[in-house]
Amino acid sequence: MATIYVREYNGKKHYFVNYAVDGKRVQRKIGTDRRQAERVLREVVKKVAAKDPLLSLLKKDGLTLEDWRKEYLQHSEARKTKDGHERDQDIFRLLVPWMRAKGIKTIPEVQPRHIQKYLNELKQNTSASNANRHLNTIRNAFNTAVEFGRLQASPCKSIKRFAEKASKPPRFFTEEELDRIFLATRERDSGFYRAIYFLASTGVRKGELERLTWEDIDFTEGSVEVMTLKKNQKYATRRVPLPKNLAAVLRKANKKDEPICDTTDLRRRFQSVLEALEIPRAKIHDLRHTYASHLVQKGVSLYVVSKLLGHSSIKTTEIYSHLAPSNFHDAVSLLPY
Repeated sequence: MATIYVREYNGKKHYFVNYAVDGKRVQRKIGTDRRQAERVLREVVKKVAAKDPLLSLLKKDGLTLEDWRKEYLQHSEARKTKDGHERDQDIFRLLVPWMRAKGIKTIPEVQPRHIQKYLNELKQNTSASNANRHLNTIRNAFNTAVEFGRLQASPCKSIKRFAEKASKPPRFFTEEELDRIFLATRERDSGFYRAIYFLASTGVRKGELERLTWEDIDFTEGSVEVMTLKKNQKYATRRVPLPKNLAAVLRKANKKDEPICDTTDLRRRFQSVLEALEIPRAKIHDLRHTYASHLVQKGVSLYVVSKLLGHSSIKTTEIYSHLAPSNFHDAVSLLPY
C-alpha cells in the first residue's frame, strides 16, 4: 500500500511517499508541495498495481542516467506520436553518452551548467534550432522526473532558448520533379507510390496518413476524414478534399483489398528515390509544403490553405505568403466606385 506521510522541519511540512516494492519499503522525499506529493502518490499506486519494475530503480544516490532514459522514453512512447517518440530516442542517444563522458552517473548530479554546455556545443556543431529541439526534450524529461518524484526540481529552469535565424522559405517540389518522383515510386512499389501520391495530393501529415483506414475515405462525397493528435494528447478531425486522380488510384487498390498505402520505412525509401533521380535532398514533410505551395501559387487564399492543412493559426500558413500572385490591383478593381 502506498501512503503519504508528513514530517515538520523548521516550521515547514515536508511530504514523503511511502510504498513497498519486492517486499522492501521505499520512502521517497517529495518536498514541501502537498499537491506534488499527491501526484506522485497516484503515479506510484498505478505502477504498484501494474507491478512496474521501474519503481525499484530509485537508489539512495538517485536514478541513473540509463534508467532515467528508459523511464522517460517509456513515458514518451505512450504520449507522443511515433515521429515525436523517435526524435526523443535520437536525442537521448547523444545526451546520455555525453553526460557519462563528463563523469555524471545519476540525474541529481546534472546541473544547469552541464545542460548549457551540452546545448552550446550542439549549437556550434549544428544549429540553434536543433539545440532548441534538444532543450525541449531535455526539459520535458526533467519535468517528468520531478512529476514522478525522481527529483526535487528541474535543472532546466534557468536555461533559455537560443535566438534562431529567420526561417527559410519551405522547400517544395516543382511539377517536373513531382512527375519524376511519381513515375519512380510507381515502378518500385504500388503501395509506396500511393503513399507518396496521397501526401502530395492532400497535404496530410505522415502521422495522419499512417492512421487512415478505408472507412475514412468517402469516394461518393470525394473527401477524406483525417485524425490529428494534438499537444493535449487528444485527437482532432478534419475533412480534406479527395482529388479525382487520387480517388482513381485508390479505387483500384480498394477493389483488390490492398491497404491504402505502404508507409513502412517511408523516409528512407523516399530519400533513396530522390538520390536515384538526383533531386536535391528533401524531407517527406516537404510533400505537404508542396501541396500548400502550389495551391497558393494558383491563387488559393491563405485562409483556405490554412483550413486544408489543419493549421490552428493562419500565422503558420503565412510561410507560403511570398508565393501568392500579386493581385492587389485586381482586388482594388472590384470596388463599385
